[in-house]
Amino acid sequence: PDACFLIQMFPSQGSLRRTGPVPLFDLGMNLEIQALYEKLTNHFGPRSDPDTWWPIFANRTEPPEFERVITNVLVQNSSWRSVPAAVQRLDEQSLLTANTLASAPAERIAECIKPTGLQAQKALRIKALCDVVVSRFGTESNFCKAATREDLLRIAGIGPETADRILLYACSRLAWPVDTYCLRVFAHQGLISAFPNTPAGRARSSSEARTMVTDGFVPQLATWQRFHALMQLEGERI
Repeated sequence: PDACFLIQMFPSQGSLRRTGPVPLFDLGMNLEIQALYEKLTNHFGPRSDPDTWWPIFANRTEPPEFERVITNVLVQNSSWRSVPAAVQRLDEQSLLTANTLASAPAERIAECIKPTGLQAQKALRIKALCDVVVSRFGTESNFCKAATREDLLRIAGIGPETADRILLYACSRLAWPVDTYCLRVFAHQGLISAFPNTPAGRARSSSEARTMVTDGFVPQLATWQRFHALMQLEGERI
């Protein structure tokens, strides 16, 4: 292929961003990962397009992608089908920005997000996250620009998978969320030896899968977002 990209490292944030052209062969591409991406893209088509897979519903935040920080928490241990109703309720109560969520009582948030389940727990997590956004970063925009994985992992209820999804979908960083679907697909394709059945095995396989993508996949944000969507689509199918 004649597509080409330039990788620029941001050591303080541990991320890569596409900024200009260099020959693709210089990137050390993992051909198995690239072949899997192309195969699944051809199979699932536009269903995996980032704006289709993780839509922005209300455009109340700045940037609009910050809304995905909220929906990332809402979808924890829940079905995506329940998320739009919860977002609509939050919006009707003017509770769809970091400032309003940080200052609102947890009980009020919980009532709005009841369709997603575990609403009391999720309300506390959303409040804690938005408290950090307001107190440490000042604005949603600053959070999206400067928040690191370590910042997110310090927040109660935000684990590695949620942190990496926030970075990938809300903060426009090349972070790779390793979830059950990713491990299932990678095991099915022989990219890892087997689906892990123990916590220690899952940690090893997750690290291996993350390294394959971060070190060997084309460094383009929309492509990573699409590949992540493809993991769930394929993981649900096999």
